[in-house]
Amino acid sequence: MVYFLANNILPNYTLDNTLYKYNKSSNSAYGRGVALELLEINHAYWILHNNNVSEINITTSCDMLEPSDTLIFYNCSNNIAWEKIQSSPNNNFKKIQIVTDQPIIDGCDAYICYDPSIVDRDLDREWFHVLYPLPIGLNKCEPSWPPVNIACIAPDLITVDKTILKNEQFTFIDDSYANRGDEHVLFHIRKSITFNESKGLVSRMKFPSHKTANRLYQSWFCNIPAILSPNPAMQYIKQSDLDFLEAHTNDELLYQVDCLVNDKDLYFAMVDNCKKRENEHNHNIIVSQWKQVLDFAR
Repeated sequence: MVYFLANNILPNYTLDNTLYKYNKSSNSAYGRGVALELLEINHAYWILHNNNVSEINITTSCDMLEPSDTLIFYNCSNNIAWEKIQSSPNNNFKKIQIVTDQPIIDGCDAYICYDPSIVDRDLDREWFHVLYPLPIGLNKCEPSWPPVNIACIAPDLITVDKTILKNEQFTFIDDSYANRGDEHVLFHIRKSITFNESKGLVSRMKFPSHKTANRLYQSWFCNIPAILSPNPAMQYIKQSDLDFLEAHTNDELLYQVDCLVNDKDLYFAMVDNCKKRENEHNHNIIVSQWKQVLDFAR
């Protein structure tokens, strides 16, 4: 049996997706809405369950696992999952760590990443790449030129360079993981975060950091151009300059916005490219990728 270890088991999102969405008023015990570490396990598990994948289960304890079982876990910054594993009476089962914004725990049998470039960059470990599910509630958009609603999705504005908030040209969605549906361009210029040796586990960006390409996939799904500060996952799947416009600073963002506002051909070429690539992220692909993990686990 393959078990998914969660701190809390959320309802199947097909029955109740409330806790899969951002909510500022959620219980503070979950952090920002429901803490993302709960989604790392729950969302993937329920996608597999809903697609009739067998011999999997979700649990909050690993005490009942046998040596023939496999445990898939995400270790958040407070080490809850790893402490459960270490304290388990029989912890010689197979272990697979989902590595996102927390460092690798050495000694696991395999690792899961959301950045496909990691599989090529780290040959010393057994890696599997899977897509991180897109936010529930994403909306298709109606492209329009010249673009007026130029929007950034950033719950609580945590990852946004605060100097850009003063620019009234932009819309900031700070209360949702998903868009509204009336946007013409999506953007996100991420603050630069680097690994701090003195902070150890609490530092988010030690290699491999495994940031997803989901902001790019969201742009393609919504069928509108994106201006993004790229990460390795985005660069890995980039096929042409029409996939997204790059910006690392506020000045570069303003320049790229100006390009889209003044170049109708560029804007709609990017829209057409979004439509060509919009189906590269879906539950069928996620299930197929996870089945490779499960085949290894068994």
